[in-house]
Amino acid sequence: MAPQPFLPAAAVIRRQATEAGAPLVDVANAYSWERLAWDLSGQSLRLDGPRGQRELWLPLLGAHQLENAATAVAVIDVLVECGTNVPEAAIAAGLRHVHWPGRMEVLRERPLVVADGAHNGDSARRLGEALRDYFQFRRLILVSGVSRDKALDDMAQELAPLATLVIATRSQHPRAADASTVAAAYAAAGAATEIAPSVPEALGRALALAAPEDLVCVVGSLFVVAEAREHILELVAAV
Repeated sequence: MAPQPFLPAAAVIRRQATEAGAPLVDVANAYSWERLAWDLSGQSLRLDGPRGQRELWLPLLGAHQLENAATAVAVIDVLVECGTNVPEAAIAAGLRHVHWPGRMEVLRERPLVVADGAHNGDSARRLGEALRDYFQFRRLILVSGVSRDKALDDMAQELAPLATLVIATRSQHPRAADASTVAAAYAAAGAATEIAPSVPEALGRALALAAPEDLVCVVGSLFVVAEAREHILELVAAV
């Protein structure tokens, strides 16, 4: 069981494991981990567990990704205990070659552009923590759009206090919420807002406003993140 911030969820997992007669490994109790170093390409960690200490590299940023890595290693350790042969080198290589687009992904430097598909209150909270913890920046400009069924108000409450400006937009997906709806949620949470009708226009506006020491973060929907990634790649190709 991965670390659970919500006790009701942990209780459900424990009950289901008991009913299934399955052993349960509580990762937070059986393992401990520490971030050693990091840069824009990823982070290294020291992981202690039942099979000893490991030092690993993970090309993903955020404390939550350290938790995810510890959980993945815990699963492998259980498989090894059950007789599956997984060499230590394969574990290290597997983590080292993880590729997860749109999750605290650095798309550009100076100004720094980061894309993350956070689309609920908890993931937005973890994103906010990671932005403060892993990056140094003067101002934060958010480019945000969401699908209509996402917890927009919860997201806005978490991210609005961090942002100098929120540029609300919408993806081309038919389930996308109107940019005006996104802007209203962030404004209600206390953020200064603008509206851009498309992701490329929103990102262009953010880049025009951002100084080299600022951070532009694209957030709220994987559809928005995908369009932002495509636009950045087009800008890079045009240089």
